[in-house]
Amino acid sequence: MKYEVWKAERDEGRTIEHDRLADLERLMAKAEQRKKNCQASAMDSENEEDRAEWTLRANEAAKQLRELTRDYDELSAILGRQDATDGAVDSLVTAGPRALAQLHMADFESKRTVLHALAVKVTCYTKDDPRDMEISWALGGTYALWAQSRGIDCVANDKCMRSV
Repeated sequence: MKYEVWKAERDEGRTIEHDRLADLERLMAKAEQRKKNCQASAMDSENEEDRAEWTLRANEAAKQLRELTRDYDELSAILGRQDATDGAVDSLVTAGPRALAQLHMADFESKRTVLHALAVKVTCYTKDDPRDMEISWALGGTYALWAQSRGIDCVANDKCMRSV
């Protein structure tokens, strides 16, 4: 359930980013055309004053094109890194059920090794304590670090909220 919610939020955010990429492509094409038009006007100018004016405008359009290209490349790189991260998360999510099936068929020693590798700690309480037991493991810290990198605050009761 959490995974599907995460994917839906991710896809919604990506729509905005992909729209921004499309806008940048459109603006880059306009800046390139404006630069070419100004260069052509500079070539066709009959006096030096007009030629200088058109050359200045062509240089401004070229500067704008460089800035737009830089923004486009940065956003593309971010999306590429996000895609790689999402691929890793998808791999982990799909590997989970397979690992669980393997664990169900494993012998006692294999299960003990896995529990030790995941740093699983089971705390049992006395009969008088209202708590039955607590189970903790190392992946909780890994999840908290991942959630924090995504702007999600995880509180002690394992509920997470997106930061605004």
